[in-house]
Amino acid sequence: MKQITKEEDLVGKTIVRTAYGSNIFLLEFKDREFCIFKGCGWDENDVELMDEAYNTEPSDWNYKELFELGIITQELAAKFSKQIEAKRAKDSSVAERAKYEELKAKFEK
Repeated sequence: MKQITKEEDLVGKTIVRTAYGSNIFLLEFKDREFCIFKGCGWDENDVELMDEAYNTEPSDWNYKELFELGIITQELAAKFSKQIEAKRAKDSSVAERAKYEELKAKFEK
């Protein structure tokens, strides 16, 4: 999918799908191009066409938003969620072990 970032390129496009997630509104067009409008400023009525590239490749940081927008499947989002949970559990275990070793060393003195 190719992102449209200029307002004039929206003219004449046929919308086939819309989606909303995390303060952004996606329009997908018949030719598989898309654009994103995002909220900006302090006033809830302020929106703008996103003119920077939007990352459609799923990662630990954006997979939930991509799922909300319908860019990735529920299965792929679940896969990323499981990977993140496993990483957090491992990180927690490593941190707990380090704390244990630190306390152990302190009391062995």
